[in-house]
Amino acid sequence: MFHRRGSPHPPELRERARELRRAGLSYSEIIQTLGGDVPIATLQSWVSDIPLTRAQQQEIGIRHAPHPPETRERARELRLAGLTYPEIVAELGHDVAQGTLSSWLSDIELTTEQKARIKQLELEGSAKGRPSGAEWNREQKQKRLQIATDEAQPHAKRLAQDREALQLMAAALYIGEGRKGEGQFSFCNSDATVIRTWMALLRKNFEIDESKFACSLCISEGMDDNFLKEYWSRVTGISLGQFNKSSVDKRPDKKHRDGYKGVCVVHYYSVAVRRYLDALAQGVMREILDDDLHKI
Repeated sequence: MFHRRGSPHPPELRERARELRRAGLSYSEIIQTLGGDVPIATLQSWVSDIPLTRAQQQEIGIRHAPHPPETRERARELRLAGLTYPEIVAELGHDVAQGTLSSWLSDIELTTEQKARIKQLELEGSAKGRPSGAEWNREQKQKRLQIATDEAQPHAKRLAQDREALQLMAAALYIGEGRKGEGQFSFCNSDATVIRTWMALLRKNFEIDESKFACSLCISEGMDDNFLKEYWSRVTGISLGQFNKSSVDKRPDKKHRDGYKGVCVVHYYSVAVRRYLDALAQGVMREILDDDLHKI
């Protein structure tokens, strides 16, 4: 062995460092043992070809861990008794990272009974966590809905003041839920807000003759016809005298959502308004489709 040219350290120091590394010492422990005069980079170049065993690596981790040896020993005792990691942390009385526990306890084999107990505790913990998880999902959904509302609100406010936008909305509603009839057209829905909006769209955008309105209800057997007519009369602003005989569904197993008040069908006896709404909706759809065809 010869002293490398330009090296400030004698060969015997390098050999001592290699002996200490084979014994399982960490870099900092070797430097401290050698007197603290060897830079870490130099030490690494000296011992980089010496592999440590798994046991040596674990022992280094233990020696450099922020927990005293007795904490590790107590953790091992508790694991041997079949406790879960959370239970061990609680028994130790202070926080120990799961990675640290894993390095301390990975070699301990649990009995079949201990494994079964831990599995049962995990299942119970998962069941307890479901309500909070569901609540978190609801909160996240509400946040997403609020974001969408905040983004749409400025546009909704502007469009609600635009006569053409309102007429287009009426035309879209008619195409989706409207029906043609002899000398009239109708619109039906079970949602009071939708019906109220439909009435507002007609009254704000067209010269409406209130006497040309009529209304009929589709309800289920057992529902209070008079009460519902009064309810929808308030919603639509159409007088009770303009309500037709209600259509009653007599199926006994018919189920409805809570608060269901039947389907309200609003008729308006004007072919002119119906023709305009139909032409507007069809015209816009045609323009959209023609534009798409030009791009093909």
